[in-house]
Amino acid sequence: MASTMNESIETRLFINGEWQNIRSGISITKEVVAQVQEADIQDVEDAVNAANAAFPAWRDLGTDKRGAYLRKLSQLILESNDELAKLETLSTGRLISQFFDASLAAELFAYFAGGGWTAQGTASLNTPDYLNLTVKQPYGVVALIIPWNFPLAMFAIEKANNSEFGLHAAVFTKDLDRAVRLAKALDAGIVGVNCTSPTNAKDTAFGGFKISGSGREGLLYSLDSFLETKSILIKTARL
Repeated sequence: MASTMNESIETRLFINGEWQNIRSGISITKEVVAQVQEADIQDVEDAVNAANAAFPAWRDLGTDKRGAYLRKLSQLILESNDELAKLETLSTGRLISQFFDASLAAELFAYFAGGGWTAQGTASLNTPDYLNLTVKQPYGVVALIIPWNFPLAMFAIEKANNSEFGLHAAVFTKDLDRAVRLAKALDAGIVGVNCTSPTNAKDTAFGGFKISGSGREGLLYSLDSFLETKSILIKTARL
């Protein structure tokens, strides 16, 4: 019996009794774009060790000079927008028309180029004979593993919260009271009312619950995630 395994497989869409090409003109070819190396624990340790060695000099540059590098990075990201969009499309299949990441990343780097000035501490004289200070210091070098997942369809609170993810949830209703009640009950870091992902505001916190991440990003929130608060107690003499 002749085998059909070697015959070409139809890859078009079967619509209305006919094989048809997709309207967008974009199809999956299974062509290998690139062979990407996968890092292991030792590779991560090598990167952390190199960053640790460079960290003191970077820390001691001061806010102005560090900001200059961040502004330069912002500029380079914008200049590379088309290349980054192509890479994103090749690696994820995302449409180039939906690529906004470069402009967003550039804007964030430009903002935080001057954000170091907001990392302010406090001082008090509330303890007799002491000048008490709190200062903000960077954590130092960290290895970041960033997962990306799309939000699950959520139709009811029980089903919505019965998930290990919790990045973005959505509520569609004309009843504002109902929207607030549902938003409070949903186990998600972001709840959109009559809108859904990737809707977000630049000055609100971006982040999730459960395995969708810890900490928060955003113009007013990101910096605190990279800082530790230290207390310094200075013994003073009385007049």
